[in-house]
Amino acid sequence: MAAVTAVVTALTIGLFVTPRIEARKRRLGEVHAARDTFGANMLRVISACSLLQRYELPPADDPGRRPCVNG
Repeated sequence: MAAVTAVVTALTIGLFVTPRIEARKRRLGEVHAARDTFGANMLRVISACSLLQRYELPPADDPGRRPCVNG
């Protein structure tokens, strides 16, 4: 009886549990990659915003300034 139980347990783990664990590991890897990509893109956006905040607009009465285009 113990041998039958051991065989059934091994088959159950091999056929059902192991593939699910492998699939979960793959999904987790994809999630981490997406998180890293998102973090890199956000850092790029924050850097661009920081550079834009340092940019000084020319005065409104500057003769070389072109009007803003809205639309």
